[in-house]
Amino acid sequence: MLNIDRDGYDCDIENLKIVSSVSVSQELVVSIFVGDNEITSSDLMWILPSSRKLSRWSQIENLLTRYTFVNDISLDSIYCFKKAQYYLQEGIKKLDEGCEYKNLLGILLNQLFLLDCKKKRYSMPTMLFSLIIFCQSSSTYERVARSVLKNNKCDKCQSLVVLAKDIQTDHTYFNSLQRGGLCIATQETKFIYFHLCAIFEYIINNKDLESMFLKTNDHHNLLSQLTLLALESDTFNIDLNKICECGANSKKIYSFASLIMSNIILNNYTKFKNSECHKNKTDSSKKRKLTTLK
Repeated sequence: MLNIDRDGYDCDIENLKIVSSVSVSQELVVSIFVGDNEITSSDLMWILPSSRKLSRWSQIENLLTRYTFVNDISLDSIYCFKKAQYYLQEGIKKLDEGCEYKNLLGILLNQLFLLDCKKKRYSMPTMLFSLIIFCQSSSTYERVARSVLKNNKCDKCQSLVVLAKDIQTDHTYFNSLQRGGLCIATQETKFIYFHLCAIFEYIINNKDLESMFLKTNDHHNLLSQLTLLALESDTFNIDLNKICECGANSKKIYSFASLIMSNIILNNYTKFKNSECHKNKTDSSKKRKLTTLK
């Protein structure tokens, strides 16, 4: 597969040049060139083993997407991307919160990062297309981005909700439960959970509020949104507007965590109510038996 560029509009063969090429041998070994430079095995570790041998067809599709649409730039252009990201980030910090261009510049910064990140398989046309989507409809872009980041394995995103596994703790109760797969929640996660519990307890202790709550369609999402709305107050030291380098928004990450918490709390509430109903039925049955015996 060749990515060919030409100078001018004449189809003269002398003006044609190969920008990049992807070739696959009979043994399914991949070789990729950008200009005259071959991509090293270490640069392909994000998708191929050290042998460079294909194991599934989706790998070749991803490679073609990334390396057949590159511009005629040198391989050391990473520095240029890093520099552009730095100056753009510094410029965004100086803008006021109400600036109409701040969100657009933020999404451009996100695109630069994804274009530079080897673990993300995004090409230049993909970046431009996503920017067009954002300019046309930001809600559509957010929906697409949410589906892409659904299985987020970014270490920085995970550090918002759980501590690293190698961190030593003196949590006696936690250590007694630990079997190798548990993670300790961050202070922010604990605070969200305690806050969610307080809101839910306030609701169920008020008969009118409890009745209104039970009549809604999506209890999990409602409880989660109530918690996050309360946390948006300046009183609480939780940043819900932080943008990670991978493009994820901290509010969405905390929202996902609060949905899990609300699911646990509502399941326990359901079990408690079912147990209460069963107990009342049992008590009434015993009363009928006693009346009959009399």
